[in-house]
Amino acid sequence: MRRIAVRTKIEDTTASHDTTSVVEDAAYPHYIVADDQATAEPMLSAAFHERNLSHLIGRRTGQGVWPDDPEDKEAVRLFELGQKALYEDKDAAAAICAYESALARDEGYIKAWVALTIAYISDNTTESLRQAEDTLESLSALPISDWLTGQVSSIIFQNLAYLHVHYYRQGRGRTHLAEADRRYAVADERSAGRERIELICPWAFVKMELGQTDAARTLWERAEVYSALHGTPQILKDYAGKYAPLRTFLHP
Repeated sequence: MRRIAVRTKIEDTTASHDTTSVVEDAAYPHYIVADDQATAEPMLSAAFHERNLSHLIGRRTGQGVWPDDPEDKEAVRLFELGQKALYEDKDAAAAICAYESALARDEGYIKAWVALTIAYISDNTTESLRQAEDTLESLSALPISDWLTGQVSSIIFQNLAYLHVHYYRQGRGRTHLAEADRRYAVADERSAGRERIELICPWAFVKMELGQTDAARTLWERAEVYSALHGTPQILKDYAGKYAPLRTFLHP
């Protein structure tokens, strides 16, 4: 799979899709660390996912976010196998195989493309991360349309931003902070007014690492409003556990 091929395949098949489906929330195998040093990052506990079922790199729910699933039922079945492998079995390799098989049947299955990039990131090898970046860069070039909603575009940019955060935390250099900051800004702009705490908390971390404390605090205050509205105070502690610099914003 290469960047130009991904873009062409998706654009050639957009005419057969619309934006009327409803997709249920799902958990994501996120990572957590005790400090802000480079780490292998073991997965969060099952209890975390029980509290935060929508805690994704890119939230995948809501009326009109994704185009309808393909008419090809086997492609849909393969996609759902990928979801089970990634979110229930925590088997990124099996998920990649299933998503790629679904895309071999329908190259315009945008939800499967995005899911595939999440599986690549979860696999966390040099090659899989490169594949994730190539695919996300191609997806980010797609224009917003009746088929590709602003919210889907926001999710794509959010995933790409997170990948650069991941690179930075692997010790690949501070240039990835600026790349992440730029992608998070686009994701936030295209979110269609829908607040996503899984966007604003890591973005606040990026701002802190860039030395932009006031901007980080503003984002954290947005997270506090979200947490208060949804009755999820624990999620702020979870993020501060993952991104140590954010602990300075926690109230005693």
